[in-house]
Amino acid sequence: MNSRRGFSLLESLISLAVLSGMLLLLALATHYSESALRHTVGSVDASTQLKRAAHWLRRDLLQTSKSKLETCDVPVSAAGLAEGKALWFLSCLDASGKPTRDNAGNPAWKKNILYYSIKPQQHDSLAGITCQPGGPSGLDDFCAHKVLIRKEIRYQSGSGPEVLIPSSAIASYLKAPNQLDFSVVRDTPDQTVTVLARQLLAFDAQAQDGGVDISIQAVELARARREIAIGNQSLSNSKFTQSYRFQVLPDLP
Repeated sequence: MNSRRGFSLLESLISLAVLSGMLLLLALATHYSESALRHTVGSVDASTQLKRAAHWLRRDLLQTSKSKLETCDVPVSAAGLAEGKALWFLSCLDASGKPTRDNAGNPAWKKNILYYSIKPQQHDSLAGITCQPGGPSGLDDFCAHKVLIRKEIRYQSGSGPEVLIPSSAIASYLKAPNQLDFSVVRDTPDQTVTVLARQLLAFDAQAQDGGVDISIQAVELARARREIAIGNQSLSNSKFTQSYRFQVLPDLP
């Protein structure tokens, strides 16, 4: 007659402990895998936006002249801080993106190109939080919900050569989107407007001897929200912030 022996209490407890340990290790591995995936996705997204913005800026700035560009602060808040910079300049690129020259071989200026960063209207509803203005350098670096906008503008009426928009007139072109509605930033129905980056922390442009120094910063918001209070502290040197700094030397006289 065959006898069947079951597990003893000690054996059952050991088996249960081993199984619990394996499940714990599996849960930890899953957690860290998801965390690594979020980090990778957020990092790639921020990096992609910065590289896209840098590509457009280099392309456009190489088709202008150092003497044909201006910069200014984008609307200064009640706290005395600017949301970012505006950079605009003349371009000799035609509608197909090709550089043009006049009969004397000089650049034939076709339009103004304007870059600026700005916080969307109804920011709190869009972001789900209120960002307090703050920053040590005169530029706000608490809010990472800004957007970088590129506009093509024909300022001069008629078909003659375009002229650089006066600094006294640029403010009327620095329009903020209404949450995610970017149609409201157009000055004319057929104007070319491109949104180059979101989740933007800062855009700075400084005209230096011989070139333009550009600095762009974007934040991995999905990761940052899990660990810090967005909108209440400086993010310029945060581990969640990616920075892209470069210089462009305009090619044209």
